Amino acid sequence: METGVVKSFDKIKRFGFITADSGQELFTTFQDFKDRALESLEVGQRVQFLVKPTVGGGAKATDVSVIGA
Repeated sequence: METGVVKSFDKIKRFGFITADSGQELFTTFQDFKDRALESLEVGQRVQFLVKPTVGGGAKATDVSVIGA
């Protein structure tokens, strides 16, 4: 698992971006949350996640969970 910080998260559209500790910026949605009870992320929260390649050479964060929650 990798770790990072929530850069932004739109609570209405339910998607956002995580900046990995490596500097990589990753897209994520509420469907990628490991804990289905988690409804949103807050800017600045520390999270852990898996990186999954996407079509077009990008990447997204999956199995996202809040560290210390």
